[in-house]
Amino acid sequence: MSDARAPILRVERLSKSFAGSAVLHDVSFDVHQGERICIIGPSGSGKSTLLRCINQLDPPDFGSVSLDGVAVAGGHGRGSNGETIRRLRLSIGMVFQSFNLWPHMTVLQNLMEAPVRAKGVGKAEARQISIDLLRRVGLADKHGAYPTQLSGGQQQRVAIARALAMNPRIMLFDEPTSSLDPELVREVLDVMKGLARDGMTMLVVTHELRFAADVGDRIFFMDRGRILEDTPAPRFFAEPTTGRASQFLANLIGVT
Repeated sequence: MSDARAPILRVERLSKSFAGSAVLHDVSFDVHQGERICIIGPSGSGKSTLLRCINQLDPPDFGSVSLDGVAVAGGHGRGSNGETIRRLRLSIGMVFQSFNLWPHMTVLQNLMEAPVRAKGVGKAEARQISIDLLRRVGLADKHGAYPTQLSGGQQQRVAIARALAMNPRIMLFDEPTSSLDPELVREVLDVMKGLARDGMTMLVVTHELRFAADVGDRIFFMDRGRILEDTPAPRFFAEPTTGRASQFLANLIGVT
């Protein structure tokens, strides 16, 4: 019998360097089903690298990532992890700063491609799943459009729907609104809020502090490759426990 209290995701002692420069230092945490974790901090603090290491897009140098108790180890010996990495990636959806849609495919084709090719879903079923997801993100009427015919906000909503088409256990968002014009940010955040209400487990790197305060269960504050605070959202914004977090908030929203 499985333990309902067991984390869906466990990150243990994750470390990563690029060209000899350390970007992540010994990062560890658990995430439980349905939790929404918002990751904030200054540029260059390791936030995006953390997500990319979780999804194994940037293999960690040391440590491990476990999904539902199945671990992928970093560093040497990764050769035996190939199938485990593939399964992990199939279970974790990721949305990037740039939309990364295939420009030669219609919106519907963008959504159908991965379920058909990576999971063996039949085309008729994949089409119906994709249409339902486009309806969910408010773009059912754009199924035949190409990415260049869409606004930035629409493209990002398609990117979210494409990640959801794989029926992921967890969604990772890497500053999904940072490349959008201000008037387009809300439409993307509204979709993400809907996912949160529906119980999706989410890790979100964001500079949208109001979103983090409204939606996040926990706030990770990162600086120089470490999680300096792992705090319930209301407490973090009211009383950050580190001077560095207080300074960061004061610079952005005038918190003292």
